[in-house]
Amino acid sequence: MKALLLQEDIRKLIPHRYPILLVEEVLAYEPRTSITAYAYVGSEDEVFRGHFPGFPIMPGVYLVEALAQAGAVLQTLDALNWSKGMPLDPNITATDQIGVLGNGKVRFRQPVFPGTQLYLEAKVEQHFSHALFLQVKAYNDDNVFLTGSISITQVSRKKLSKNSEYEQVY
Repeated sequence: MKALLLQEDIRKLIPHRYPILLVEEVLAYEPRTSITAYAYVGSEDEVFRGHFPGFPIMPGVYLVEALAQAGAVLQTLDALNWSKGMPLDPNITATDQIGVLGNGKVRFRQPVFPGTQLYLEAKVEQHFSHALFLQVKAYNDDNVFLTGSISITQVSRKKLSKNSEYEQVY
């Protein structure tokens, strides 16, 4: 499947950066309906040094985070009224908005090991103000790793922290 958006495009849409930017490509997008993204779990990813040495497994929270990032890309594309085939505005940059993961109910079905190619699917169940309620699934050609539902929203950094010291350090 040919990518609609590459990681350089995704970096324009959401504020995450290495090593926590987990979405590499957007493969499918239906406005206000769904998104399918791609993530590669590399054997050299830093997280595997400590989780678990000798038997590395992708932390479940990273898998949920990858799905939340895919949802944030969907939410941002919707806000831009973007559609397939349209170029992204070259002047677009990730705003001061930060994605916030709300409640979630997920089921981990199998562990994700280094070298896994992941498809991240998020389907909109409901829009509510600035929040999205999503049905999510992480899978590849052979396995389903996670299914469930999550909610996401985006809020201004300024609302989360009155301390601008952090913005300058990081």
